[in-house]
Amino acid sequence: MVDTMDPQGLARWEERLRDAHRQRPELNLGREWQAGLMREIMLRANRTRLEAQARGAAFSRLSLRFAGATAVLALALGIYAQFFGPDLEAQTAGLFLERPLVASPLVHWLDS
Repeated sequence: MVDTMDPQGLARWEERLRDAHRQRPELNLGREWQAGLMREIMLRANRTRLEAQARGAAFSRLSLRFAGATAVLALALGIYAQFFGPDLEAQTAGLFLERPLVASPLVHWLDS
């Protein structure tokens, strides 16, 4: 155990660690290893990009299907409203013909 209060003991431990670091075996990482590493990185990057593109294509197909279904539903609701909905133009014309617009006095607008 290292006594942190003893500067000579701490210096000895530092020297031992330096020696152990110097004596460690050197890794032999040549050009072939670097090329293999880069090849693996590129393969993984390509795989990731292809997976992302596949997800994007699936989302595009799904969104186009939903857009098509929404358009068909909107068309069907528009046709239903045209043929089976209330005739709002006739109701509005009836209101105007029964009680034509009259000029309202300003006092009426201020009091309301």
